[in-house]
Amino acid sequence: MMPTVTKAGRYEIVGELGRGAMGVVYKAMDPVIGRTVAVKTIRLSEEGTGLSRPELLTRFQTEARAAGLLTHPNIVVVFDAGEEDGLYYITMELVEGKSLQALLDDGHGFPLPRTLRIMEQTCSALQFAHERNVIHRDIKPANLMLPSRSRTLARRRSCSSERCSKPRTLWARPAICRRNK
Repeated sequence: MMPTVTKAGRYEIVGELGRGAMGVVYKAMDPVIGRTVAVKTIRLSEEGTGLSRPELLTRFQTEARAAGLLTHPNIVVVFDAGEEDGLYYITMELVEGKSLQALLDDGHGFPLPRTLRIMEQTCSALQFAHERNVIHRDIKPANLMLPSRSRTLARRRSCSSERCSKPRTLWARPAICRRNK
């Protein structure tokens, strides 16, 4: 279990947003520009991962670099990444809302047109990432954020994201999700 965090780099932690297998996502404030952000923290622990510390560090650095390359309306914007006292973090756009999983768990149903929009936005984001040789590897309802305001879907980044060295290593390409013009 991760200890309580009050800062990640210059970012002042305001509260916890969620926990995952490798870390915690916090709501935080950037005191330099006064922006509220999400900070995903990761403690690089080999325990239970099957990976060595250097492999975990490489995975973190790869995710941060790959995520920083993606600018798309359906993918959260990454602002910063760093390390302080063994705590690695990625700072990104804060999406005010709930995950698709939380909405489904609450019994929220979606009309067909909204379901199709969610699918289209998710496929659009995945296609964009795949065209840049970035694979998420952990697409699931818990990693899809639906903003509370009327805005396009944003996707949480996962520790599993990876930048591939060769396009042929892509596992899936959602070409079927392309919009027919």
